[in-house]
Amino acid sequence: MAIEVPAQVPKTRGKSPGCAQGESQAPKTRYPTGKKRVSKRRKAQMPQKAAAYTKLCLKV
Repeated sequence: MAIEVPAQVPKTRGKSPGCAQGESQAPKTRYPTGKKRVSKRRKAQMPQKAAAYTKLCLKV
């Protein structure tokens, strides 16, 4: 016993040709990886407020 529905059965389609048999594809171009840049370390500088504070402490 089959259930009857108003929709039609889907039609079968042909197979796509794709890549021709026996042909080889060219290898993909390889690009260099993007590496994170390591920045040079700066000499430690004291903030202005901290420098002024240390000057005041040394005077006393």
